[in-house]
Amino acid sequence: MNKILKNQFNLMFKKSFLAKRIAMVLISSVIIGFSLSLLNIVQFGTDACSLLNLGLSNKFGISFGTAQLLVNIIFFAFIIRSDVSQIGIGTLANMLIVGYSMDLFTAMYSDSFVAAIQSSTATRIAVLIPVMIIFIIAAALYMSADLGAGAYDAMPFIISKKTSKLSFSTIRILWDIAAAAIGFALGAKIGAITVISSLMLGPVIQTVGRFVKARVFSSDYHYAI
Repeated sequence: MNKILKNQFNLMFKKSFLAKRIAMVLISSVIIGFSLSLLNIVQFGTDACSLLNLGLSNKFGISFGTAQLLVNIIFFAFIIRSDVSQIGIGTLANMLIVGYSMDLFTAMYSDSFVAAIQSSTATRIAVLIPVMIIFIIAAALYMSADLGAGAYDAMPFIISKKTSKLSFSTIRILWDIAAAAIGFALGAKIGAITVISSLMLGPVIQTVGRFVKARVFSSDYHYAI
């Protein structure tokens, strides 16, 4: 165990590793926020975590970024007590940058821009497809940086380690369903993207992430312990 932690520490803080990955985490976090701002406009639903944050935002009159920060603080406190290895720079970026980036981009959109996107189902789908591609690539880059998981994403890993009755995949699906259900109960709208993301988005992002890691970061893994 000590050797594994030492390897992770050396890898994370190797200078060339760190500079590239910090930049990747920061940029991808902003892009994820941008993607979420458009997903909210096209009204086909969002991923379960964002749906939960949207529900809290709607119910309590706070911004999406503040809702995400508060939810992540709760999860963060649990993670510190249960599995600190899940925490990294990426965890903090997810807490602070993604949500407030969405708020920033949303504030920049004019009413006419939003109305144009929502004018027809065809227009909404035309916007949805490239936005989902951008979201998947950005999420894959974020995960490939290996600088810590988002607090929401870390929770199913911790739960799966504490129970042998259910597989990780089952726990993750149930986790997303619970988050989506709470978001829906608080007034957020469930759509096709909510269902698809709960069942398929994780494996797709992981597949793209493996490709990105092999092409972009592979040389950084050749280091001396």
